[in-house]
Formats: sequence, structure tokens, C-alpha cells
Amino acid sequence: MSHPLHSFCFAELHTPDVAAASAFYGDVLGWETAHVAGDFHLFLREGKAIIGLRRSPGPQRLLGYVKVASADATAARATDLGATIDTSPFDTPGVARTAVIRDPEGAAFGLWEDRGHGGADVQDQIGAMWWIELMARDIVDARHFYTRLFGWDWRETPKYEIGERSYTVFTVDDRTAAGGALQFHPAWGVAPHWAVFFQVEDWATTTARAKAAGGSLTFWRDVPHTGRLGVIQDPACAEFTVMQTT
Repeated sequence: MSHPLHSFCFAELHTPDVAAASAFYGDVLGWETAHVAGDFHLFLREGKAIIGLRRSPGPQRLLGYVKVASADATAARATDLGATIDTSPFDTPGVARTAVIRDPEGAAFGLWEDRGHGGADVQDQIGAMWWIELMARDIVDARHFYTRLFGWDWRETPKYEIGERSYTVFTVDDRTAAGGALQFHPAWGVAPHWAVFFQVEDWATTTARAKAAGGSLTFWRDVPHTGRLGVIQDPACAEFTVMQTT
């Protein structure tokens, strides 16, 4: 599929244990694993690329990637706006030039410059990436940073039913939804981060599989007019969100 510039085009799971990660996500989401090059693999569903799987030292984590024309130029622009470089731009031959950035609040996201692989083959389908959402400490500052970095537009929905907080939707060229953002309450006990959502056919079955495979369900709720979501922590403490849409 084609991904507009400055939209989230892909995600990667960074892990020191590819075999264990492959087993867990295969059991829970029905993904298969294919080696591509070096430390880079793909998670596939019915032969189509869903997200990447990269052997990497450090804690296991799931990152969303924004399509950019130049990872180097965008990383430099991000630092000018107050971000920090988590992983400097580097090449995965035949795949992409990527970098990992932390925004001024510390939320991590990736930059994806296509060098042979354009990103996810499918989105918005069962078993694939469905949405990406920022949990921000200060939504005004977050809007300011991302609109300046990527040229995103944004709109605010009516009051959201979590602590009467409104919800921000970022868009590319005021048409394509790039992702969402919510200002969290300090009492929620979370840190700023981008959460990656995957659409599932049956929420209860998926969360049961996650628990049976060594994961845990840390939070769930019904979102009006949207569906039921659940935040799952895998056995290595990386988190992702599953959504059964209405």
C-alpha cells in the first residue's frame, strides 16, 4: 500500500530475543516471521508485511515510524525543536534508513526513509496496525512540536470520556489521519509515549491468548462509537494495544 509522506507507515518491535518475540506475537496475533537482512526481520500475516522485528540490545519496545524524505534532515530538524536522538540515522540495506527520536517530553518514535521497503503492506485490517496514539504530558506543547516537525494539522474532538479530556487528531494535509493524542492525568501513572494499536477480530480471545503466552492485560475500556481496547504487556514488558472495533 502507499503511505503519504509524514504519515505513520510502519512499526518495529525492538528486542534482544527474536525467537521469544516471534513465538509470543505468533501465538497472540497470528503473525509469521521472515528474516530479511542482518538483524532485521518482518512479521507477516497471510504473506503481507505487518511490522518489522529488529534484534536490538536494551529493553524490548514497540515503535511507530513516520515516513520521511530524509531521516538525517528530519532528525536534525527535530533536535532544533527540542527533541533528542535516541538512535542516529543508519541504513538497513535494501530496506530503509531509519532513526529513533524522543520528543521534548521523552516519547519515542521512528523516522522511516524508504530504501527499498515502503512500510506496512496493509493497515486498518484484522491483525494489522490500526492506529497510533500519543500520551502527552502537555498536549499544547505536543501539538506545537509535531505540527512544526511534520507539518501536521490537528483538530480537537468533543470532550473525551476519560477525565473529561478532549482528544486531538493529527492529520496530513488536513485529510489523512496521522494519529491521535491525549493529555494524560498524573494519577494515571504513565509516562509520555506513542502507543501502537492493532485491530483484532475478538478482543476476549486475543487477550486470553496473550495471558496464556506469558503476557498480561494492564488496562481495558470501551470507547464510545469505536470499540473495545486493551493494553497488553508482553513477557518482556513491551506494551501494545489491541482494538476490536464496533
